[in-house]
Amino acid sequence: MRSILQFNSGVYLLICNVPACLARTNLPGAFHSFQKQRQRQAPTLHYKKSTNGLEIQIGKLGRAFFPEGFYVYVGSAQRSLAQRLERHLRKEKALHWHIDYLLHHAEILSIYAQKASKEWECRLSRRLAGLEGARVVMRGFGSSDCGCMSHLYFFPSRFHLPKIDHLFQSSRVNKEKKSHG
Repeated sequence: MRSILQFNSGVYLLICNVPACLARTNLPGAFHSFQKQRQRQAPTLHYKKSTNGLEIQIGKLGRAFFPEGFYVYVGSAQRSLAQRLERHLRKEKALHWHIDYLLHHAEILSIYAQKASKEWECRLSRRLAGLEGARVVMRGFGSSDCGCMSHLYFFPSRFHLPKIDHLFQSSRVNKEKKSHG
């Protein structure tokens, strides 16, 4: 990935998919605990028979139910952006950031990155929040260092993904990159 990026800091959108429920309880409405086998800090998952998705403990932020569907996370790195993105792609890692806890159970579909200053992280987050179908599943996710409600947005279907691509490609972040180019 280092050879692809021509910049060391910037903002990124990470799009991932939370799969359908992997295990179900035999008792209607009951919760079944399932411990994932990982080397470090493996969170406990709870699968509920009547729903599709995952209930996950997100560090100290708390527990939330993540419905089956697509999630877009807005992040930034002030240095070592390539290493940050490579870290997100690894399955085996210490769970540190909120997104680490979700990615432990999700599949990354794509990552968009642009050279931009840190304030673009919140600008992109606000633009995502305004997209039709966007929903915040957990307040404070990825936004503990700013005033945003969240930096993670849920979209129920793949139908919304082209809108996200368009948002990123037409954003001022992209224009800012071209003007400095």
